[in-house]
Amino acid sequence: MENIEALKSYFSLLVEVYLKEKFPDGKSSVYSEKFHNLFVNLIESPINKPFFSSPTANLHAVNPLFVIALYKTLESEKIPMDEFTDMAMDVYKIMVKQLMEKQHEAIHNAEDPWQHFIKTTKDGNQKLYDNEFFKMTYAVEDRLRFGFDLNRCYYYDIFKANNATELAPVMCKYDNLLADNLNEYVRFQRNSTIADGDSKCAFRYFKNI
Repeated sequence: MENIEALKSYFSLLVEVYLKEKFPDGKSSVYSEKFHNLFVNLIESPINKPFFSSPTANLHAVNPLFVIALYKTLESEKIPMDEFTDMAMDVYKIMVKQLMEKQHEAIHNAEDPWQHFIKTTKDGNQKLYDNEFFKMTYAVEDRLRFGFDLNRCYYYDIFKANNATELAPVMCKYDNLLADNLNEYVRFQRNSTIADGDSKCAFRYFKNI
């Protein structure tokens, strides 16, 4: 299973850095160790091993297990779900900070920001979502609108396998994190998600004019 060891180390390091800022009273080292153990155990669990079948599958599968491990790590804090969601997104912000800065700079400097957004989103979709794990289909593309559907959610499949579907909407917020970075140019809307019981995740983007 390519890149699994690197992914284990990377997420554990990100969480350690975050927890040191969040819990400066000494809890951070205890929670960091607890997270690492939970995270590794989840990845190596017989329930989850089938989800790690290729480099692409690995990159996706690690995300819901990160959310589950972080939630179980902090369970004793009795953190409300909306606050926990913000905490998980804070970790992702550390992870994608440079990526978001590059994306914002590129769209800002583009001759046609809207077309640049569509092209780069399609390129990203081809790498990440145009596969058996998400079964992506394009829904609309015109002068003011662009949209696609995910007809399967690999993340939800993994949450379900681990009896943690209540955490699935946490992962949905990651898409808002990336979209908010470009909201000067693009408005993001999603009225249906598999995590909320719908048949698809409907991603819709509108040109800000």
